[in-house]
Amino acid sequence: KITLCQVRDTYKRFNELKEFFDSQSIRTIKMTPDEHDRMAASSQGITHFVGRVLNESGVRSTDINTLGFNELLGVIEQTCNDSWDLFSDLQKFNPYTNEMIDNLVTTIANIHKQIKKDAN
Repeated sequence: KITLCQVRDTYKRFNELKEFFDSQSIRTIKMTPDEHDRMAASSQGITHFVGRVLNESGVRSTDINTLGFNELLGVIEQTCNDSWDLFSDLQKFNPYTNEMIDNLVTTIANIHKQIKKDAN
């Protein structure tokens, strides 16, 4: 699939490009750049962020991996094989990734706090 944002269509080729992708069985999704950035922060941005965090925290395969854990290892493999520059650019050039990271960090802290509370 490919996202198309109809901006600065100087050569009036948006519809031609959309028809080409459609003819190649590539699903086209039309949205504004702002919609794209919001969705990308909560999909691509969070995936790359979590993959890097898991890798840096030392998460590794074990003899008793579950299906879900193997999927997390797949996220690490997928995201950490990309360059640091790509990761950094995904985070710093999307205006919504900081908000996503802040929300994720806050949520992790809140859940951790609740687990500690439940243990007492």
